[in-house]
Amino acid sequence: MDTLQNISVQISDFLWSYIIITVLICCALFFAWSMADITMALLTLCNLVAIVMLSRQAVFLLQDYRKQKKEGKNPVFKKEMMPEIADKLEAW
Repeated sequence: MDTLQNISVQISDFLWSYIIITVLICCALFFAWSMADITMALLTLCNLVAIVMLSRQAVFLLQDYRKQKKEGKNPVFKKEMMPEIADKLEAW
């Protein structure tokens, strides 16, 4: 009978250990997902700021693109079209 109680205590200790480890893992996963959500929100805010800062140039270029399409041309961008940012452009 003593052996049976000893085995029962060992199983009980194992179950409690298993439960504690499972809860800790779940807490760690919750923390990881929460941090991922927070960093994605910060990244979204950075992108929104960039979009707002570039919106004026984007609208101008879209209007120029549509104008060229309406005239039947193959739309081409030339940096001389926007002299205020022409010196900052490196790709064209």
